[in-house]
Amino acid sequence: MRALSKVPSPALIVAVAAIAFAVVGTAVAANDGSIYPKLTKSKVKQIAKKQATKQLKANVNNSHVNLADDASSLGGSPASDYQKKGLTQFTPATLQNNWSRFAATWSEPGYWVDEDGVVNIQGSLHNGTGATVFTLPEGVRPATHRSYVIRCSGGVGHVEILSSGTVSVFSIAPANCATYGFLDGITYRPDN
Repeated sequence: MRALSKVPSPALIVAVAAIAFAVVGTAVAANDGSIYPKLTKSKVKQIAKKQATKQLKANVNNSHVNLADDASSLGGSPASDYQKKGLTQFTPATLQNNWSRFAATWSEPGYWVDEDGVVNIQGSLHNGTGATVFTLPEGVRPATHRSYVIRCSGGVGHVEILSSGTVSVFSIAPANCATYGFLDGITYRPDN
């Protein structure tokens, strides 16, 4: 049989301390050494406000406050330059080479510019006799030539949009884009 130890185990010490703290309760020591058995809500708010003010005074650099006056000209540009522009109205395309809208139930060929400046082209086509479908005006033309795959009758075709604004459709055999084709989903940024 083992002899009992005269030294209490660490677990017993922790358990006794926990019980003592639970029975005694918590108390808050103030800066002047007195102990408040209970803090009122208004006293807590007062202490919190005082500490927050103290921290702000210690951490805020005056140069940051002066920069707030310059917020109206960000990077040399007025703040209004960073405002989203909003959607432009849909502009129907002036179709060339006998191209026309596929049917009244399908989208009309044309474009609009979204609030981020992205040009969106849409439309259904058919009966074209030449590759050029329409020409985009300046301001919405891409900076470089673009090429996109589109769905056409019997397969796929591709659309080329040149920096001159010319929008042309080409069939990829066995497809026939002159029977019908769709420009929906073509997007680009005019400055890229």
